Amino acid sequence: MADKLKMAGVIGEKLIAHRGSKALPRAAEKRGLVLKYIKRWKFTDRTILGHVLKTKATQTYDTVLQMINAGLIQETRINGCPTPLLILTKSGNELAEMLLAGTPDAGLPAPIFKSDTKHLHASHDLLAQSIVCDWLNKFPDMDVLSDHQCRHREIAICNGNKIADALMTLNPMSLAMKWALEVQQSREDDEITERKLSEYAHAIKRGEIYGVIYASTYPSRLQQLTQIASGPVRSFWYNSNHKRWYMHHIEDSNPFTYESLKARIIFLPIQHLATRYYTYQVR
Repeated sequence: MADKLKMAGVIGEKLIAHRGSKALPRAAEKRGLVLKYIKRWKFTDRTILGHVLKTKATQTYDTVLQMINAGLIQETRINGCPTPLLILTKSGNELAEMLLAGTPDAGLPAPIFKSDTKHLHASHDLLAQSIVCDWLNKFPDMDVLSDHQCRHREIAICNGNKIADALMTLNPMSLAMKWALEVQQSREDDEITERKLSEYAHAIKRGEIYGVIYASTYPSRLQQLTQIASGPVRSFWYNSNHKRWYMHHIEDSNPFTYESLKARIIFLPIQHLATRYYTYQVR
């Protein structure tokens, strides 16, 4: 216990360290926000942290540099991803766990960063974070859960078949409107895409979620989704013995037509983010 208290004291000193003097409360608060944010999302970049902290680029750079010097976070690069990633150090992770104690995120698995992480995975997650930040600018009272948090809390949608890239809950007039976010970068077989749309449509009709946002830097991906959604989309069922999906052949099993749920299925183009997170790829 004494060792843990000593470690907590050392980490606490690192949190408030500010150019050799005691930090202002706001400075310590910003560092706490950064640690909790990275713990919940596993990694991020400076542009996104600027949105999280609501600070200008120079102020964000200063905060990040001080935290790197304090040994709380570190910067790493992935081939193919133009922006450097910010991840927690061991000390930063320990402090983040202390800050999250007593919350539903207590015990959130350490965001261990693997050196062989593919740039496509990193870029995909940064795109999801960027979209969430954009929505938070429009709806500052929105509640957000990352895919990392959803796994930890065992929050799966579509009858437990799907972990969304993020869950965003708007609360207008105390009416919770939960939106699932899907960043779709890779091309899928039409039947797989149709099945996923079918699952989301059923989840909307059951009230599990209010709607779903499909986002992509590829216009062709969104065109594929729009065309399939205009189907109408058929229903599917999972055979656990065969470990595969089958479609129903009953005509009235169609969960929706695109027109009936048009306001709840959003196809979001994000080509403007492609050059920030991808290199040598034409959009």
